[in-house]
Amino acid sequence: MDVFQAELPGLLASKKGQFALIGGHPPALLGVFTSAQIAIEDGYERLGKHVGFLVRQIMEPESPKHFSRKVRPQPL
Repeated sequence: MDVFQAELPGLLASKKGQFALIGGHPPALLGVFTSAQIAIEDGYERLGKHVGFLVRQIMEPESPKHFSRKVRPQPL
């Protein structure tokens, strides 16, 4: 995850909405793809089926949502 977070600002500038493939030892950004399926297939091709890798969509980080503890349940 640290690799993705470090690369995110640069990726947002030109690859927003695409999918990053991260893997290897040490973990590194291996590529950016137009779909998650293509990224997953490339991950298996490069690293094999017994090595973990990460595919994440390149998006702005979400801010935390805050809720009050005084929320009353709505009747069904």
